Amino acid sequence: MTSAKEAFEAFIATTSLETPRIPVYTNVTGRQVTEPEAIRSALVAQIVSPVHFEDCLRNAAADNGLVDFYECGPAKVLAGLARRTERSLNVTSICEFDEIPT
Repeated sequence: MTSAKEAFEAFIATTSLETPRIPVYTNVTGRQVTEPEAIRSALVAQIVSPVHFEDCLRNAAADNGLVDFYECGPAKVLAGLARRTERSLNVTSICEFDEIPT
């Protein structure tokens, strides 16, 4: 994975990132990142780092008062993990565009 990390690091070095308008959490630490360079570093590091999904979920909920989460994708793996991590959260899996709540 080191070669993938190095290739991605070279690619993302030329990509412009801005300060996010919504909270962004990194799987590397499970904490919120706000500065573009910290986001860039976290994206590179996550290729070779353990995933802190439970910390991301709990911190995002606690920091922002969230109880509703949406998983976008074909499986329902993250929704299942989220339900096992924190039963008080509402997790909805969205597989198709027309499933997005309005």
